[in-house]
Amino acid sequence: MKKSIWITTGIVACFLISFMWFYFAAKDGFSKAENKAIGWALELTTLSEVDHVEFFAGATNYTIVFGNNTDGEPLVVWVGDEIIHEEKASEGVSKSTINTQVVERQGPVSFVRTTPGRLGEIWVWEVFYKKQEEEGIRHYYDYYKFSDGEWLDTYKLSLED
Repeated sequence: MKKSIWITTGIVACFLISFMWFYFAAKDGFSKAENKAIGWALELTTLSEVDHVEFFAGATNYTIVFGNNTDGEPLVVWVGDEIIHEEKASEGVSKSTINTQVVERQGPVSFVRTTPGRLGEIWVWEVFYKKQEEEGIRHYYDYYKFSDGEWLDTYKLSLED
């Protein structure tokens, strides 16, 4: 009896140690990518102060750095492997305006994430949300031009199980 308890305890401990190692390795990778993107944004754009960072996964992955320039104007900087693009937040549509547009188009939804990104050659807002339908809950991705909020496309995913 005691032998099986020790074996079970050993297996659980190995599982927990492996999980913790994987978790911290993944977190460290995100942290390094974030710090690298912030460094590039500060060096290669007019960004002088960082507020927060988000990640966008698309055909090309981007680290989105939000902050201010030296004049105190809010900026959004897309940092990719080959492209760094900056825009004044005032020259684009706000996140809250985009979320309002989604509700106007789709009715009541539950937002998962709204983040700047890129669709083809266009700088966009990507809105990931879920919506209750007759058949169940479905997830969607909507894309709106960052510059003027024009709706571009909607990707409809399968129903939740």
